[in-house]
Amino acid sequence: MRRRAPAGAARERPARSVSPGRRPPRRPRRRWPPPSSLRKGTARRKACCTPREVPPQYGHVAGKSMSEGGGWMTSLLSRRQILSRPAVGLGAALSAAAGAAGSEAAARKTEPFGYCLNMGTLLGHKLSVVEQVSVAAQAGWRAVELWMRDLRRYVEGGGSLRDLKAEIAERGLEVASAIGFPRWAVDDDAERAKGLEQLRRDMELVAAIGGRRIAAPPAGIHRTSGVDLRRVAERYRTVLELGRQLGVVPQLEIWGAALTLGTAAEAAFVALAADDPDACLLLDVFHLYKG
Repeated sequence: MRRRAPAGAARERPARSVSPGRRPPRRPRRRWPPPSSLRKGTARRKACCTPREVPPQYGHVAGKSMSEGGGWMTSLLSRRQILSRPAVGLGAALSAAAGAAGSEAAARKTEPFGYCLNMGTLLGHKLSVVEQVSVAAQAGWRAVELWMRDLRRYVEGGGSLRDLKAEIAERGLEVASAIGFPRWAVDDDAERAKGLEQLRRDMELVAAIGGRRIAAPPAGIHRTSGVDLRRVAERYRTVLELGRQLGVVPQLEIWGAALTLGTAAEAAFVALAADDPDACLLLDVFHLYKG
């Protein structure tokens, strides 16, 4: 019987017998490239190297070679195949680009919404309205949101609204909205009347270039807290009636830093309280974040 060593005693390992002057045998090096039998996958494998079961979602590539889109190292690519791959990829990319350009019009009809460039993004470049339209079209935008001060400057400089409308249509763009700062919601009656008159002139300019919407921001009340939102709703209803006369819909806009109409909740209340079928909101992601 073998006696167990007492607890805590170190075990003695039997010493290996190595002949003096002799090194242990080296493992044979692997051959590369492997034999043809291995390249073709006909050689038997050891049990430890048996591949695992292929999941069902990858069954369409099981058993295929690399050139056929299958697993790794099941076949070797020739140099000609490797060099031809970039050319094939380039041809596929060009074909895909041509197909994308051809289906762009169809994609516009199926997308749930389009993309509009707010020209406030380009304010620092001091571009004219015509230059802004050109930049938006070249960048691939589908609609623009013009600033009313730029549009008024264009008209005051002798620009033709008819020519601008034709330029926008020729570029494949539409005027999704326009931005002005009329004080339509203030408490002072005289100041509010001036704001409504400015909004009327802005709507006329927007309609002349094919636009159908304009922003109705909280200009004049954005620095005042505690404004009665019910009164704002009544004044917004007046703005909506003015827009119906000119064919332009005023969109109730929020400003994230505003003390009144600074959140989507306040704007939703005003739009619902206005009780008008044309009431709508202009929810800017930037202002939603700030609000």
